[in-house]
Amino acid sequence: MLAPDSHLGPYQIVKPIGSGGMGQVYEARDTRLGRRVAIKVVSEKFSERFIGEARAVAALNHPHICTLYDIGPDYLVMEFVEGTPLRGPLPLDTVREYALQIVDALDAAHRKGIMHRDLKPENIFATAAGIKLLDFGLAKFFNIDAAAETQAVEFATQAGLIVGTVPYMSPEQAEGRRLDERSDMFSFGTVLYELLAGSRPFRGDTQAEIIAAVLRDAPRPLKSARPEIPESVTIVIDKCLRKSPSERFRTAADLKAALANAQWQPATESASVVVLPFLNANRDDDGEFFADGVTEDIISALAKLPGLRVVARSSAFQFKGRTAGHDEVRDKLHVGAIVEGSVRRAGQRIRVTAALIDARDGYQMWSERYDRVVEDVFAIQDEISRAIAEKLELKLTSSERLAVKRTDNIEAYNLYLRGRQQWFRRTPAGYKQAEAYFRRAVDEDASFIPSLVGLADCLTIGVFYGNSDPAIAIPEVRALLERALAMDPRFAETHTSLGFLDVVLLDFAAAEQHFLLSHRAKPDQALTVWWNATLASAEGRLDEAIAMAHRAGQLEPTIPMYLVAEGLLMMYNGELPRAIETIRKGLEMDGNYPLGLAMLGQALAESGRHDEGIPMLRSAAAQMAPGGYWSKGLLGHYLARQGDIIGARQILDELLAQHQTGHAQIVAMAAIFAGLDDDDHALEWLEKAAQQPGALWFWIPIDPLWARLRPHPRFQNILTHWRR
Repeated sequence: MLAPDSHLGPYQIVKPIGSGGMGQVYEARDTRLGRRVAIKVVSEKFSERFIGEARAVAALNHPHICTLYDIGPDYLVMEFVEGTPLRGPLPLDTVREYALQIVDALDAAHRKGIMHRDLKPENIFATAAGIKLLDFGLAKFFNIDAAAETQAVEFATQAGLIVGTVPYMSPEQAEGRRLDERSDMFSFGTVLYELLAGSRPFRGDTQAEIIAAVLRDAPRPLKSARPEIPESVTIVIDKCLRKSPSERFRTAADLKAALANAQWQPATESASVVVLPFLNANRDDDGEFFADGVTEDIISALAKLPGLRVVARSSAFQFKGRTAGHDEVRDKLHVGAIVEGSVRRAGQRIRVTAALIDARDGYQMWSERYDRVVEDVFAIQDEISRAIAEKLELKLTSSERLAVKRTDNIEAYNLYLRGRQQWFRRTPAGYKQAEAYFRRAVDEDASFIPSLVGLADCLTIGVFYGNSDPAIAIPEVRALLERALAMDPRFAETHTSLGFLDVVLLDFAAAEQHFLLSHRAKPDQALTVWWNATLASAEGRLDEAIAMAHRAGQLEPTIPMYLVAEGLLMMYNGELPRAIETIRKGLEMDGNYPLGLAMLGQALAESGRHDEGIPMLRSAAAQMAPGGYWSKGLLGHYLARQGDIIGARQILDELLAQHQTGHAQIVAMAAIFAGLDDDDHALEWLEKAAQQPGALWFWIPIDPLWARLRPHPRFQNILTHWRR
C-alpha cells in the first residue's frame, strides 16, 4: 500500500481509491503538469499481462473511454474520472443516451482490434460530460496473426482460464472458450437489461448457479419487470443476450444502429387512445366495411405518433355492435382518450363525424363533421388524426402527413377494405377470400402498397396452411414485396411480410433484419411480434418465442390465434398440460377456430389421449386445406399412432393422388409415413421438401411429431438447412 504524499516517478500519491483484478488504484497528482490522475499499481513488475493491458489501452483515444497517459515500471497512469458507477433502473431516455455512448466506445475499441472483456456497471461511470468506460485492463487483441497474438495477449487468458465478472460474462467466456467482440455485446446486453429493470437477467445464490443460468436459461422477459419498455428495445436486448455468438449483432456498429433506430418513447395512460369502430350510418354491408376501413386507417395514422399508445384494432373492435359506456372502455383498455364517430355514404358523397372524449370524465375534447366527396376520405382521416394529436398535445411537424393517400382509385380502396375484412377472420377460408379481394385491388391499382402486401401475406399464409404451391406462390410473393419495398422502403408491413417469407424460406438472418426494421417503423404490432416468435422458435429459442407469443396476445387480446400460438409453442417445448390449457383459452373465444382445433388435437394426442384428440383433428381437417399438413397430415399421423392403419393409409393415398394432379404439402405425406413407422419413405419425402424452397416445415426441429425420427442421420442431414 502506498502512503499519501509518496511518489511513483513524477506522480505524488494523494490517497487510495479502490482495487481491482489488476491491483491497487490511487488518486495522484502529476507534478509536471499539475493534473489529477489515477494510478493503477500491479504487484509484479512488467508482467506480460500488465504490458498487454498497457498496449491495448494506449491504442484507444475516445471521449467515452478512460485515457491512458503513461506507463511506469509497475504502474499505469490514467485519466482521473469523477463520476459514479451506473445503477438501474433509470429513465428510458437516460438509458438510451448512456447506451449509445457505451456502444460508441465499444465500436471504436473493436475497430482497433481491442475488446473489453469485463464490461459491468462498476466499470461504467456517469460523469458530467457523459459516460466513461473504465478498466480495459482485461482487453484482448483479436484479428491478428497467431505469432503476434502469442506475444501480445498471453497476459489475458490462458487456455480454459475464466477472466471477467461472473454475472456479466458471456456463455463462451464462462466456459473459458476463445472470445471475440460479440462477447462484449452479451455483457453489454446484461448491463442494459439491468439499467432498465434494476436487476440482472441471470441470477443465482452462488457463482456456480449464476454461470449455469448464463449457459442455460433464457433471461426473465424484460417487460415483466418494466411493462412500458417498447418492443423494439426488448428485441435489441434479446439479440445481445443470445447464447450463440453467431446469433448476436455482428459488429458494435450494427448494435449502435439498432439502438439508435429503436422506438424508446414510453406510452403512458395519459397519452393513450382507443379508436372505437365508427358507426355505419347506412346500416348495410357496403357501408359496414367502409366504416371499418376508416376506423382502421385512423388507428394506423395515430400509431405513427411518437409517445402515443394506440389500442390495437382487435381490442377496439370488441366493442363493435354494442353500446359501451366510456367508463367501461377506459377501465378495460386503460386509455386516457376515446375516439368515436360515424360514416355515411350517399353516392359519391361521404359524411364522417368524429369526436374525442376524455376517458377520465366523459367530457368531449373535440368534435367535427366532414361532408366531402368519397375520394377525400384520406384527407378526412389525416385531418381527424391531426386534430387528435393537437388536442392530446403531441408534437407533429406542419409538413408531416399521417393518413397517407396511397391510391386515387376508390374502387381499389374498397376492394382492399373487403380483403382486410376477410383477413381479420384469421381462418384458411378467410385468407383465401382475402387473397381474391387483394388481387382485384392490385389489378385496379398496382401501386397501392397495402394491397400488394396484403396479397403477398395471403399467398405466404397459403403456403403455410397448404392452400398454395410454394413453387408458384413464393416467386409471386417476392415480386410483390420487392415492388412494395421499392415504392416505400419504410412501410412497416412490407418488412413484416418479408420477415415471415424469409422464415418460410429458412433464411433466418434476413428475417431478423426485416422484423427489426418493422419494429422500428411501427413498434408493438402483434403480427410482427408473433411472426418474430416463429423465427425464434425455428432457431430453437423456445422460451423466448413463448414470451413473444404471449406479448402478441397482450397486444391483441381478443384474437384467439395468439393464445393458440402460445399453446402450440408450449407443446413444442414439451409443456403439454400448459399447452392444452392455453389452447383451450383460445378456443373459448372461437370454439370453431380451425388452427386451435388442430393444435388441441395434436397436444391431446401427444399426451396419449387419442380418443379426445382425433375428433378435434377431424373437425380441423374439414375446415383447412385438403392437402395440408395441419389437416390431413396431422390426422393421418395420429390415426396411425392410434393403430388405425387403414384410416391413415386411406388419407395417405388421397394425398399422394392429390400430389400427382394438383398440390399437397410434401411434409403432410412425410408425417403420415412417420406415423406408420415407414422411416425410409418419411425421410425420402422430407428430403424432397428440402430441395424445394418453402416446402420444408420450419418447425421440423421442434415439432414432437418428428421426435422418433430426429436422431436418424438422414434427418440430421436435413437439419443442416437450419445451420446455414
